Amino acid sequence: PSRWYYHLSSGAVSLARLRTALGVDLRAVLKGYLVSLPSKAELEDLLRSAGEIEVLSLGSRPVQFWTRSPEGLGDASSGRFWALQQRLGAPSAAYAAEEVQEKHVLLEVSEAFSVVHGVSRLRRVELEEKVPCCFTEEAQPLQGLPGELLGATFFILEGTSHANSQPGRFTVVASVPAVVYALDVIDPHNKDGMLYKKGFEALGWERVSAPQLRLQPLSVPTPNAELKPWSLQVGCWRRSLAPGVPLEVPHGSGLVGSVALSAAVPAGAAAP
Repeated sequence: PSRWYYHLSSGAVSLARLRTALGVDLRAVLKGYLVSLPSKAELEDLLRSAGEIEVLSLGSRPVQFWTRSPEGLGDASSGRFWALQQRLGAPSAAYAAEEVQEKHVLLEVSEAFSVVHGVSRLRRVELEEKVPCCFTEEAQPLQGLPGELLGATFFILEGTSHANSQPGRFTVVASVPAVVYALDVIDPHNKDGMLYKKGFEALGWERVSAPQLRLQPLSVPTPNAELKPWSLQVGCWRRSLAPGVPLEVPHGSGLVGSVALSAAVPAGAAAP
């Protein structure tokens, strides 16, 4: 998968502070992207192969970079981690340092989750109370989300419900063990005939208990329309997904929903 590296322009930071932001393993999934501090081996390879990073060396002064690799046999309890010193025109040098020290950081970013839906464009949002759903031009709030959905990456179809009214399928791939959620407006009492019977109910996935999960619809499907004073029930189903295994999620016409993903386990263990 593609990877991007970002230098924290705010300057040097302690590893203890980074662990507060990214977790004890210094890896976190944010909006479907895996954000991590490189291991010692990964950063050595990067500094060896990418000469353009030498612009960070600030002239002839060496720059110190943190890695996520603890000193010793992968035991982070000592509070000492490997760092690399880089000087312009010279190979990097590794040494162990206390995590309270401040050093520069290169963060590695890659896609944890990839979702496509034909030729449609998708927007990533983090699931939280009253997050807009389910089309970018029809912002209808979701409310009553169960706890396990909070923080998951939700993929909203671009455009309107009318533009996305045909049957289709989502194709999902993850680079980390993941849980895939399918959310869709349902009509358990058949108040609207077959209008809401073309979504994810037939997938055969495990049903998520979400009795309060609701979508408040718009009076008319336009961006500035008022919300109706009543809400629609939303169903939620889940299944696990192994890394690198594509998953097809088909749906019928008139879908009012989408898919969301979250990491099934912490993004990774401390690197050796």
